[in-house]
Parts: sequence; structure tokens; C-alpha cells
Amino acid sequence: HDPVAHWQPRSEMAALEESQGEPAEAPTFMHPAYELVDGDKIVRKDVPPPTSAEQDAEENRTLLSEMVRYVTTTMLSMGFHEKWIPHEEAEAKCPIYCTEGWESAPKLLVVIINQVGSQAGLWSRSLCFSHGLKSGSMLEYLQHAIDAGYAVMVLNPNSNSVTLPGEPGSASG
Repeated sequence: HDPVAHWQPRSEMAALEESQGEPAEAPTFMHPAYELVDGDKIVRKDVPPPTSAEQDAEENRTLLSEMVRYVTTTMLSMGFHEKWIPHEEAEAKCPIYCTEGWESAPKLLVVIINQVGSQAGLWSRSLCFSHGLKSGSMLEYLQHAIDAGYAVMVLNPNSNSVTLPGEPGSASG
């Protein structure tokens, strides 16, 4: 069974691309308590801080989620396409990001994320928070590779999980 033959772009991400296949516009960072300054620094807005550990955990979860959404959507605007291994309808699946022509490119950069809990497009969540997206995300490096004529694939083998029927929680692999 050839997983490459079943790769399909994720439909909600494909909507971000124009009908001619051109990259979409760069996204806007949207979080109720944080803003992105100069396309780099994640800065707290003038809003009250969380008042409980639960609120703090929720704010951190939503901030990470927005940061990942922003970075992966920016990758799409750079010309990446989201693909699913083995395919989008599979019970256990993993998203990867590829530039056009990666299958036959003479120069191919493959980025494999190997840290538990890491996300596609990010070197380090904590660096994104403390030093900005230019330090903590892959965006500038990916753009340099594209500018140098490389096709690029960003893999994230840690992002593969399935919830089993009748089982509490999920199995990851």
C-alpha cells in the first residue's frame, strides 16, 4: 500500500489558497490576550492576567494553538501544501508540509522534528515566547531554502495519534 498515492491536502487549509494555486495572503495573529508585534514578538496586550492556575493553563494552551496556527498558515502562504500520511481520512494520521515539486526537485531540504511535543514549523515554543518567531520558528530558514532553489518538506512524526473507541484518552505513535 503506497501512502504517497493517498496524500490529500487538508480541505480547511486548501481553502486558504487561491483558486489559481497561488499562495494565500499571510495570516493575522489572533489571540484575546496577546498580539504579534513587528511579525516577530509575542507580547501581552493590556488585559488582566489569569487569576487561577486553570485560567493560566487555558491561556497558555490557546496561545500555543494560535502560534501553531499562525506559523503553519504562514507556511501555506509561502507556498507549502499540507499533506496527510497515510491520508486525511485515516484513523491515525500525520500532517506534513511540502512545497510544490518536492517529488522531483534536484535539491530537497527535509526537516524532521524529533522533540516530544514539538509542532511543525517551530524549533522551540519557549524561544517563540521569549525571543520571538524569528528565533523560535522555522519560517526564516524555510524562506531562505526556498529562495536558494530548494523544495522543502517539514515532517512531524510526533503529531500522530488516534482515539480508540471505548478507551479513555488516546494512543500516540
